[in-house]
Amino acid sequence: AWRAQGLKVGFVPTMGNLHAGHMSLLAAARFRADRVIASIFVNPLQFGQGEDYNQYPRTPEEDARLLQGAQCDALFMPEVAELYPEGGTQATLVSVRGLADVLCGAFRPGHFDGVATVVAKLFGIVQPDVAVFGEKDFQQFVIIRRMTRERTCSRVNSRIDRKTPVADAAIRSTKTATAITHTITAKSNT
Repeated sequence: AWRAQGLKVGFVPTMGNLHAGHMSLLAAARFRADRVIASIFVNPLQFGQGEDYNQYPRTPEEDARLLQGAQCDALFMPEVAELYPEGGTQATLVSVRGLADVLCGAFRPGHFDGVATVVAKLFGIVQPDVAVFGEKDFQQFVIIRRMTRERTCSRVNSRIDRKTPVADAAIRSTKTATAITHTITAKSNT
């Protein structure tokens, strides 16, 4: 309905347990889009052996309250079975070769394949015009940017935007790398 009205849709994917850094990403998305959707999904594919998926903090009620206060227009909280009908054992994964298996990825095999897979799925469902990610995990950002460029079959407009009032305010308010926002503009070719 929003696209039919000519509105630009922004997207902030998260794993929940939201904090000030996430709120700054929502503000950045609001600055770049007419409507903002956030997702909360604790992705089992990005947890490796010895990493406790079941212990990851889940605070859905508090997260919903924070999102409402941040003027988020919609919250998407899929169940694992909705995104992974095969229970996380599906044969198809998104892997960004040359980036996913170095640095942090060398010590967490499969982690970034899990990240890229879920982000691709979420992009396919939400179909955002703009997605906003923090710089806290720069390797993750680079992987998502590359995946987005290659999946859209064109050079995607991506930039580090540190000059907008929203980004400046976010940096001042949180004083963390998470607050420095990156924008990926992805027009779907489908």
